[in-house]
Amino acid sequence: MPEPQKKNLRETIETVEETAETTLAKAQEKLEEGVEAVLKDVPPEKRKKRKKRRWYKHVDVNKGEKSFAAGMNIYKILWVFIFGCVIGVLWETLYVYFGTGEIQRRSGMLYGPFNQVYGFGAVLFSVILYRYRKKNGFIIFLASALLGMGFEYICSWVQQIMFGSTSWDYSDMPLNLGGRINLEYGIGWGIMGLLFLTHFWPWMSEMIERIPNTFGKTLTIAFTAFLALNLALSAVAVYREGERIKGSPPANFIEVWIDKVYPNEYMAKKYPSMTFKDAEGNTVLLTAQGDVQQELAGPIATPAKA
Repeated sequence: MPEPQKKNLRETIETVEETAETTLAKAQEKLEEGVEAVLKDVPPEKRKKRKKRRWYKHVDVNKGEKSFAAGMNIYKILWVFIFGCVIGVLWETLYVYFGTGEIQRRSGMLYGPFNQVYGFGAVLFSVILYRYRKKNGFIIFLASALLGMGFEYICSWVQQIMFGSTSWDYSDMPLNLGGRINLEYGIGWGIMGLLFLTHFWPWMSEMIERIPNTFGKTLTIAFTAFLALNLALSAVAVYREGERIKGSPPANFIEVWIDKVYPNEYMAKKYPSMTFKDAEGNTVLLTAQGDVQQELAGPIATPAKA
């Protein structure tokens, strides 16, 4: 390219750059004036939106790879169940302690600090209510209370139908429904749901995704297998406890083994507040020594079987 043409091209480029810089400066000035006009009636302390800070830091343990529990997949749901089981036991233990001054075992399984009611409740909150976590706090509270009470009612009804036992009875509390749910515990479900969705879930999700992919799936499967076996064994042991109270002998070698390994005195320590119905329909409670003691309070009405 001849030298005169190169000179003209450089001059043209410089002119375009100067024009662009001038135009950009004017646009920026106009934008700042517009923003200032919009915010002139807004108090200075509210003009800058505070950056939401978390009390924990994100840690990428998988070096850029997607976590095995990313999003809301089956691995994340299983860990939500595990966390819910443990947190539920801590919640109930503290509630009973501050209410009665006693430290009482509140686990729902024979082995470990796990309560399946809270585990399934946490899964319900996660699957059904998580999409509404950014809604108004009162809406989250109300939805959590209704969902929690409905779930608690179903759990109580199923337990009595399948095992003939009762783990809680609110008959002596105001505003109860059949002794299975009441307003006080419904408010508790609402508070738990609100705290779970707005505060606990982000931290829990972060902790789950910090588990390295190298053994995260294996650990999840092993934990799930343990809890499934634990839950099944607990259910069979509770069923046999109720049958022994009614005077029914073991029907097979499995029930013989259950009666030997998990006798009444053992079960009374594992489930100190669980009541049953004897052969005459009386509500009874096992003492710490495994003896049957009749309850003075009226039992929950037996639901009609289909």
